[in-house]
Amino acid sequence: MPRDVISQKQAAKQGSVSESVQGQTKALELQELLSLTKTEQILKLAELNGQLELLSAKQRVEWALENLPGGHILSSSFGVQAAVMLHLVTSVKADVPVVLTDTGYLFPETYQL
Repeated sequence: MPRDVISQKQAAKQGSVSESVQGQTKALELQELLSLTKTEQILKLAELNGQLELLSAKQRVEWALENLPGGHILSSSFGVQAAVMLHLVTSVKADVPVVLTDTGYLFPETYQL
């Protein structure tokens, strides 16, 4: 296992898991990633995925909002599964814009909102 991939127990000793992953990944800027070879990109992304696997779903959303550049939006079809993501993301960032993905199966009342 790479040195910078830490266990949850180690992270608890050092602070939150989110803080530990965040410290490791902030150094990897998007431009740096794009300048790597395809093989190096795959290895770096695999390493990052390994670190993110240690986080809860909410911590992953927090990490993404803090570390991924640009504006953030949430796309939703307002279906049953989408409700989970809506709750998860808005519990971290209440004012995130939501874009409707119209599947053609919404109730007429939905369009009246």
